[in-house]
Amino acid sequence: MRQQGKWDVVRKLLEKGYDQEDIRKLFRLLDWMMTLPEELQQSFEEQLRMTPDKYEKLSLEPDLPKPEHPWMKFAGMFKDDPDFEEVLADIAAYRHELDLEQEEYYRQLDAEEEVY
Repeated sequence: MRQQGKWDVVRKLLEKGYDQEDIRKLFRLLDWMMTLPEELQQSFEEQLRMTPDKYEKLSLEPDLPKPEHPWMKFAGMFKDDPDFEEVLADIAAYRHELDLEQEEYYRQLDAEEEVY
C-alpha cells in the first residue's frame, strides 16, 4: 500500500514535468515521510528502473536518495581518539557504581518491609 502510494506520487511528479533535481529533493522528503521496509524499498527502486521507456527521467537517476539514519553521522567519530577507551571504562565504572547503589537501596527497602 505504501509502496503503491509512493509510486503514484513519483509518477505524478514526472507526468507534471518536474526536473531531476526537484524530484531528488522531493524524494528526500518522500523517503523521510514514507520510509519503506528494505524489501519494499528494493522493489520500489526496481519498479523505477523497469520503466525507463515510459519515464525517461527515472532511468537517469541511478542513485536514489536513501534516508540517512539520524545516528549514522556519529558512527565512528571517536575511532581515532586515544582517550576513548578510557572514557568507556569510566562510563562502565560509573554505571557499576550506580548499580551497586541501586542494589543497596532495594536491599534497604526489602529490610524495611520485613520489619513491618
